[in-house]
Amino acid sequence: MPQEITHIRVSDENAQSTERIVQVRLRNSEEPTTEKVVHDIRNENDSYFYTTSSSTKAEVEAVPSSTGRYYIRTKKNETTKDNLLMLPKF
Repeated sequence: MPQEITHIRVSDENAQSTERIVQVRLRNSEEPTTEKVVHDIRNENDSYFYTTSSSTKAEVEAVPSSTGRYYIRTKKNETTKDNLLMLPKF
């Protein structure tokens, strides 16, 4: 069952990249680490999304950084910005 991300925790309050997301809060109040979310996505155990300001679902994917460490971001859609960083922080 797809899991909705409602909040994010970042390692740097001035984060400009989703590579800085270290934890998420889900609609069901669970708070998995980014590593757990990446693991679930890569192993097809679960899928994640968030609801945009226009009430559409944006799917989340796990991608490798230039250093090889995986992070989460939204799959490409009609916007050029990754709005995961616009979610409330906790």
